[in-house]
Amino acid sequence: MEEEIEVLKKFWKGDRDLICPRCGSPLNLVAMYPKTKEGSLQVSYETFIECENCSFSIRVDTSKVYGAVKAFDDRTIDISSWSPSGAREIMTYENLLGKEKLEYLFETGKLVEFLIVNDKVVAVME
Repeated sequence: MEEEIEVLKKFWKGDRDLICPRCGSPLNLVAMYPKTKEGSLQVSYETFIECENCSFSIRVDTSKVYGAVKAFDDRTIDISSWSPSGAREIMTYENLLGKEKLEYLFETGKLVEFLIVNDKVVAVME
């Protein structure tokens, strides 16, 4: 999963010249289908990326959320954010981030972009 996360981080940062982490060939964005999460106005994208040369491929539901850590434990993280209409909302995701990083973000209240993959917070976009 680490290879896929690194590719998705580059993609969401705007890098469209993606290289396969396994064979070094170009990766192609096959499709991105927008969808709205039930009970929220946040849009996520069913994302399909595949290698031109080998069997490496990614098929996930991805999005970015700009917000702050409201609460967290070993399993979940609550992110305080804004909906596309400007309303405040708190969204809960499965937590895959390290405890030190979350403690820092919680204590400082720093606003950051979180990379969400299949309803799991997998990275902070720095």
